[in-house]
Amino acid sequence: MNVLIAYGTTEGQTRKIAEWTATYIRERGHQAEQRDSAALKSDLDIETDDALIIAASVHQEYHQETIINFVIAHLEVLET
Repeated sequence: MNVLIAYGTTEGQTRKIAEWTATYIRERGHQAEQRDSAALKSDLDIETDDALIIAASVHQEYHQETIINFVIAHLEVLET
């Protein structure tokens, strides 16, 4: 199984959680890649992944704009 973990972070805590999660998944024999939403391209092909985890911190009542944009860009695939 190939898992993509897309995360948005303000102070780095969500990045640490994404790294821990990726390690946990790999220890169980799967492939996992974590990516900061600030560095993701909107044309990223997420359909090739078997699973997707989206992790985002809440900072002053809002998620990072980059993670919101990622979800909007891939909404059709995420809804399937």
